[in-house]
Amino acid sequence: MMNAKRTKIEFLLSLWIVCCCTCKTATAILQTAELIISATNADGTSSAASQQFLASQATFGAALYQDESTSYELQVTDSLLCGNVTASTMYENSILLVPRGDCTYQHKAYQAQQMGAKGIVIFNNLASRYSLNTTKDEGDLSYNDIFFPQPFYDYDCQLGSADIPTDALQFVHLKYIAEHNDPLLSGDPATNLCKARSPDHLAKCPSKRCLLTNYTPGESMTKACCAWDLHLRLYGDDSKLDVRIPAVFVTMEQRQALMDLVSQSNNNNSVSVILKARWQPTYNPSSFLVWLLGVTVAAVAAYQSAGDYHIGITKLALRQQQQQESSGQGDETQGPSEPLATRNPMQEEAVELEPIHAVGFIAMASTSLFILFYFKIYNFVKVFYAFGCSNAVVQILIYPNLSRVFVKLGMKERTIYQSQEFGKISNWHIMSAVLAYAWGMGWLYMALFVRRPDSYFFYWITQDVFGACMCIVFCRLSKSTRFKSLRFY
Repeated sequence: MMNAKRTKIEFLLSLWIVCCCTCKTATAILQTAELIISATNADGTSSAASQQFLASQATFGAALYQDESTSYELQVTDSLLCGNVTASTMYENSILLVPRGDCTYQHKAYQAQQMGAKGIVIFNNLASRYSLNTTKDEGDLSYNDIFFPQPFYDYDCQLGSADIPTDALQFVHLKYIAEHNDPLLSGDPATNLCKARSPDHLAKCPSKRCLLTNYTPGESMTKACCAWDLHLRLYGDDSKLDVRIPAVFVTMEQRQALMDLVSQSNNNNSVSVILKARWQPTYNPSSFLVWLLGVTVAAVAAYQSAGDYHIGITKLALRQQQQQESSGQGDETQGPSEPLATRNPMQEEAVELEPIHAVGFIAMASTSLFILFYFKIYNFVKVFYAFGCSNAVVQILIYPNLSRVFVKLGMKERTIYQSQEFGKISNWHIMSAVLAYAWGMGWLYMALFVRRPDSYFFYWITQDVFGACMCIVFCRLSKSTRFKSLRFY
């Protein structure tokens, strides 16, 4: 009976780990476009080494190609291109660099096309995250009608924050004044109040820029938090504007680098850009690896979940062979063979999951997820993943392989502790646990203290191996022969 209870606990804990460790996911925007930037002399020769920028591409407009080699002059405009312009050749044979904000990406691209541009590069900026409530008359608007940036979507205070003197900021007619406020929230540390007043000087903030969380005249301080500066996927609108030029998106950091190149140019040279598709392999090996990992996990889990049958079939074959040998020798004293179920000492008793178990699991999982997100203790997921999966690695990977090696070396396994609750614990189990948990603690250290740990081979390969072992343990515990159907009637 103790084995049945232990199996229930292992099953529910494994399911809980799987739920908790998959609750927080992120979707990355793939940068499929490439900008080749170079300074060009008046005679057409390059005056400096070219620079490469990766950008995200729009879902509308012309497609980009990898073999594109035509360069165009990079033109910068402060206009948002949210009006309606007449057809002209103002920006003929140019790529237009345009700020984000106030209207749709497709509208900006169409206006650039109307002025003769061969492509448009839309860059991220702080001012685009502020807007006004347009459902009210202008005379009825107040500071409460300003739509400020949203937490986690536009900024993250956990990555850095600062209190900015309210009288240092400017909102004219309720409009965010980028020319005045942006230098106080980004850029040079000498003028960047957000960085200067932040306790850690925005050490954890990748963008080194801040967004205001609110603005109330009369208050002494206004809180600002670390702004996200990520690539975006440019979606079209419902206007059905016929956009025939390519459109891409770059970050604030990339825009600053582009502006530095433009400012370094003089009357004798200009900045040219080649807008092309980023190289990508014809066949994606990662898709095959993901498929192989899934098939391997399912195959190993299916094989191990049938371990009782393997033992029973082996013993049955051995019993039949012994009976045939006895029959050949004229031994007729053998009695009738026992059923396989009573002959297999490894067969575990059936575990009956009752409604109380399902209710308990739902309550435990729901409470855990609520606590994680309400108190923002996301690192607890990493800690639980490391410890839970380390135990799975012991069962699936290290102990079985270590046992095979020790057997070949002629070493013996010694039982150190044994009970109905925990089973047999041997010196090999302890050694396997030490190796697995040391591996898990190495992963956990990188997850908690290393910036962008997923760029390291050890981190993501360990995460995949640990996750695969946990899935195998979960599938092995949830085999149908061990659990009776859950009935609520």
